[in-house]
Amino acid sequence: MVPIIGAGGCFFAMFIINPIFSVVAVLVVTGFYYVLMHRELAGDAEYGNVRSSLFVALAEWAAKKSRDLPSSQE
Repeated sequence: MVPIIGAGGCFFAMFIINPIFSVVAVLVVTGFYYVLMHRELAGDAEYGNVRSSLFVALAEWAAKKSRDLPSSQE
């Protein structure tokens, strides 16, 4: 319930500030979401969809960063 109220408040504030750009922003975000969710991944993709691919990319980045940290000797 809280996320719905927060999203509603954000949309309300957007439309108060500038209604034209608010409509444009909502259409652009909706268009990106539609394109990304309906795009076929090329070949036999190793990952399932856009969301899981993003999570895997973030996890790989964090693993590389932690690998490069100096090891502490106690």
